[in-house]
Amino acid sequence: MSEIRKIREILTAPLRRGFETNHHIRNTVFLAGCGRSGTTWLSEILNADGRYRYIFEPFNRQKTPVWSRCHFHQYLPRSYSKPEIFDIAARILSGRVHSRWIDSQNHKLIASRRLVKDTRANLMLGWMRANFPEMPIILLTRHPLAVAMSRMKLGWGPAMSIEDIAAQPALVENHIAPYTGLLERLAEDEFSMQIANWCISHMVPLKELESAEYCLVRFESLILDPEAELVRVFDYLG
Repeated sequence: MSEIRKIREILTAPLRRGFETNHHIRNTVFLAGCGRSGTTWLSEILNADGRYRYIFEPFNRQKTPVWSRCHFHQYLPRSYSKPEIFDIAARILSGRVHSRWIDSQNHKLIASRRLVKDTRANLMLGWMRANFPEMPIILLTRHPLAVAMSRMKLGWGPAMSIEDIAAQPALVENHIAPYTGLLERLAEDEFSMQIANWCISHMVPLKELESAEYCLVRFESLILDPEAELVRVFDYLG
C-alpha cells in the first residue's frame, strides 16, 4: 500500500506544482495569522474560483530548505537589510520556490497570481511591507482564548518558548524587553504561554504596520457578517 501511495504522490506532483506565467510580487497576496486562527478557511474563500496558485506555509524552516537557517517564527525589523534574507523571501513570494510541502494544497495548473498562506510570518510583516510594498497583506486574527483552546485540544504546544524568544535579540530589544519577567512567570503554565504567544504574534505587526499598509480581518466578523467582511477584503485586493 505504501508503494502505491508513493507512486500516486509522484504522479500528482507535477499538477500540484503548476506553471507560473509571471513572477511579479504585485501579483502575490500574502495571508498571515496564528495557527488555528482560520487562515486555511479564509484562504479557501479567497481562492474559491481557483484564480491563485496556492503556496502553503513556505516560511516553515522544517519544510522549506532555503529557509532552514531562520528561526521557526523569524522576527525581522523593518530596517533589516541583509540581502541573503531578502533574496530568499523574494524567491518564495514571487513563486520561484517549489516543494512537496509548499505545493501540497495547490490545484492551479497555470497561474499568473499567487496566494501565500503562512502561520509563522507575523513577526516579519513589517519587514515584508517595507521590502515588498506592492504586495497586499492580510492579517487574520481570532480571539486568543479560542486560539489557545483549539491549539491545546490538538496537543500543540506554544509556538514560541522563552528560549525561542531570547534567541532573537532584536525581538527582545524592540518589543519584549518590558515583559521578560512576566513571560518567565507565564511560562510555568501552558495555557498562559499560549495566550502570551498570541499577544506577541499580534503586538509586533500591529506596532510595526500602519493601518493603511495591510488589511486586518477578524475571524469573528467573518462568522457574524461574512458578506460585509468579505466585500471589504475583496475591495482591498482590488
